[in-house]
Amino acid sequence: MKDPTRGLGTIMVLLERLNKDRLPRALALKERVDRGEKLTDRDRKFLKEASENIRRVTPLVANYPDYQPLLDKLTNLTTHIARKAPERLR
Repeated sequence: MKDPTRGLGTIMVLLERLNKDRLPRALALKERVDRGEKLTDRDRKFLKEASENIRRVTPLVANYPDYQPLLDKLTNLTTHIARKAPERLR
């Protein structure tokens, strides 16, 4: 029988990182690209890492459907930034 709490610790750590670092930074990038500002190489690296992290946690979130809407919002946020930013890259 599967342990229903398996992976929950990982999710808690990821949520803490999201709240303290990744979400504020992603929202700041969104504001910048929405204002027409260019992204730096560091910004692009962050965006790439964020997208990779989303892909990696997707299977884990499948076991915890309550977190799916959050993952969907993060996916939409990074997609918005990536789509709006290419013409503004340095």
